[in-house]
Amino acid sequence: MTTDFGFMPVLTGKRYFISYKSDGSDRIGEITRRLNEMGVPMWYDYGIKKGELWEKEVTRNIEECEAFILFATKTLFSSEDTWVRKEFRLANMYEKKIHVVWLDSINLFVNPDDVIDELSQWYVEVREQQGSEMAGKTVEQIAWQITEEFHLTKRMNSQSPLPALKVNVQKGNKYQFGQYPQGANGDVQPIEWRVLAVENGMALLITDKLIDYVKYFPAIANITWRTCTLRNWMNNDFLDEAFSLSEQEKIMTVTNPNPNNPKYGTIGCKPTQDKIFALSINEAEAYFRNDDDRKAYTTDYAHSQGYDYKDRSEYWWLRSPGDGRDYAASVDDNGSINQSGSVVDCISVAVRPACWLNLQ
Repeated sequence: MTTDFGFMPVLTGKRYFISYKSDGSDRIGEITRRLNEMGVPMWYDYGIKKGELWEKEVTRNIEECEAFILFATKTLFSSEDTWVRKEFRLANMYEKKIHVVWLDSINLFVNPDDVIDELSQWYVEVREQQGSEMAGKTVEQIAWQITEEFHLTKRMNSQSPLPALKVNVQKGNKYQFGQYPQGANGDVQPIEWRVLAVENGMALLITDKLIDYVKYFPAIANITWRTCTLRNWMNNDFLDEAFSLSEQEKIMTVTNPNPNNPKYGTIGCKPTQDKIFALSINEAEAYFRNDDDRKAYTTDYAHSQGYDYKDRSEYWWLRSPGDGRDYAASVDDNGSINQSGSVVDCISVAVRPACWLNLQ
């Protein structure tokens, strides 16, 4: 009989195939039990006797799985283990996403001279796969890293609530959370946020850089933050692309006031419920020290989408109305608050999302 990790494998629907060598089952069992508690659906070969049925079930579950997770230990390549290797080959054949979780230090993992000849090519293939060095981390840390780094929860359809991920942030610090295209070629990287405030167990974050160019509204019209397309983009497109489901649960839904323009009196709108939002004029004044502190630069990706300014400091949207209902306030490229604003369909104003993060 095969290893019992303490929970029943998921037999149908979206699930992740767990591939492992039995001599590492104690550590792997701890991690998979934690993942199971977090609601990650997994299949492993519990309850199936070795033989023809076992081979058939393994093959079927690799073919149907959402992704393939290989737990790699020092001994995996030091002695022949034909079935783990066959599982790896099957996953490649079915063009499954393969995640390699290195449970031992990748630098001290194993001397290539200790890999038996028959497995040497496979060893090279596995070392080249996307994976993480998780040696020395706690089970909790590994489980969270798997769900966050591999974005497993984004593809799940689980009703099990994920536990809160405690974070330690302080005002003025930088904090990485979520991911979005950052490089000029669109490669996805972690988003770096600036902590503007910490209040009542929550932190107000704003992206350190300007991450994209999105119009406030696609046409010149009398528009407010409540009805603008930028708000919809932030709370739907950006939210879903940048954050896993567990990360989205950490983002608070807050009631944002939307007062009139303080200089021109342009009418705002009723308060809105937002997860992601642009700052208001009042917030942009209150949470930054001066113009230079408000100045922001584009990421390489955003720069490639916008205009070729030399220093790449740019205008960024605020949610407050400008000097008319077809204008929205903004921050200028020198960091000053432009209360008259930019026309809502302007293509040269960047976005700098903000959110309140639950620290509990």
